[in-house]
Amino acid sequence: MHIFGKEIIFGSRLRKTIIGVAFLAGLVFFFPIGSLETRLNDTLSKTLAGDVRVMNPRLGLGLRTGVISGGLFGIKADQIEITLLQAPQPITCFDPVISPKILAMFILRLQIAIRCDLGDERSPILVVAKAPIFNPTQLSVDLEVENLSISEAASLARVSGMDGVMSGQLSLANLEGGIGRATVEWDLELKDLHTPALNTDFGSLPPMNFTHVETEGSSANRKIKMKPLKLGEDNKDPLVTDLELELGFAGNGNLTSGFIQGNLKSTPEFDRSMASLVNMDQVFGKAKNNGTRRFRKNIEGNFLSLLGPPEEHP
Repeated sequence: MHIFGKEIIFGSRLRKTIIGVAFLAGLVFFFPIGSLETRLNDTLSKTLAGDVRVMNPRLGLGLRTGVISGGLFGIKADQIEITLLQAPQPITCFDPVISPKILAMFILRLQIAIRCDLGDERSPILVVAKAPIFNPTQLSVDLEVENLSISEAASLARVSGMDGVMSGQLSLANLEGGIGRATVEWDLELKDLHTPALNTDFGSLPPMNFTHVETEGSSANRKIKMKPLKLGEDNKDPLVTDLELELGFAGNGNLTSGFIQGNLKSTPEFDRSMASLVNMDQVFGKAKNNGTRRFRKNIEGNFLSLLGPPEEHP
């Protein structure tokens, strides 16, 4: 009877599961499409604090989001236009799919994947939002990009003059306190990066080009950690670095503590272009015979400590 009792319990759970899946499938297939576009536009606009327009939404398969990240069913559209921060033109997301993962609900989790192609190059981007059913405000988001135009991404922050492509992963957790208090982790690769000239009160930073950039790190509790931060390629770029850094910030955003250490190699032409801002020998130490500077700089009190002489490492 004990074994038989277990079979009865299992059979009851199985029947409930089948009924639940059937109900969700019916909800997907018979959802009132006429109100779908309005509901999506209103909900997404409020969530993103911007203007969102979903073009021709319809129910279909969610396979473009991937079986692991998304689910079988999804909402498809011709495109989504997103205008944030009163930008002069919207960001256009082509062939988007919004797919809830039904199986995640059985382990008491909400999971929604959004897949679309951005920009003129139609770079694929995948966003997966996750939260426990019992506490949906405990939201985390995973972002995956492939050859995304950096100029497209920079336009979100109204930064012009940047170019190149970016691939990799970005994760945000603890979003219930807002993006400013979120825990952020990233593992990104950039190719053919171009940064514009920058004029500051302390001097001018020339435009820079890097054939290849790698950065992996995290940001949490007003601290940023990066290991490694690799800029450029030897014999190709005027500046090549392999750095590790940890930076601490006060509540007003001022840099207060941390360190930067690693290797830096620059050409004489680059050193001369930086002369109005920093003396490379004074700030990073004299270069070895192979042109490499190996250094460590401790930050004490404010960012001006970065301009002092470094600790030299063998």
